[in-house]
Amino acid sequence: MRMRSMLEILLLHALALQAQGIPTEALAALGGALLLAEPEGYIRLFLDEGTPMVALLRQAQKHKVAPGYVMTLLEAAGEPRGAVSDLPALRSSPLVEPLTAREREVLRLLMDGASNREIAADLVLSINTVKKHILNLCGKVGVQSRTHAIAKASTLNLLLGADEEV
Repeated sequence: MRMRSMLEILLLHALALQAQGIPTEALAALGGALLLAEPEGYIRLFLDEGTPMVALLRQAQKHKVAPGYVMTLLEAAGEPRGAVSDLPALRSSPLVEPLTAREREVLRLLMDGASNREIAADLVLSINTVKKHILNLCGKVGVQSRTHAIAKASTLNLLLGADEEV
């Protein structure tokens, strides 16, 4: 959670610098955030900042700051592929933020009809941790309940793609 907070601060700092007309420092702040965020695959955090962040990401792309990751973020923001760049796509997931390995395990057990208690026992987790994974999973697939998460995961073939990668 600290990493997320630090990234939020860096992003807001970059946007504030951009709004003050200090683009070089704004790009430097954004570059720091990109370096920290890329290994963790943060996407939604950038997208939640809206149009000003997209504009700053376009500037980062022009200055070749983390080009592959910036392209991924711009594509997730709905930028047309040709406008983004000709670099190969880094993510083929239908989700804005990919599921973690543990979230895929939880999803697999959910799809098998397991209860939270059964998932906790099978994965050697606390029930609260299982609930947190289910909450994260629902957020990533954009639904409000485990039933809808199962339906959407089936529609998107989320587990099929995960099995092919292994």
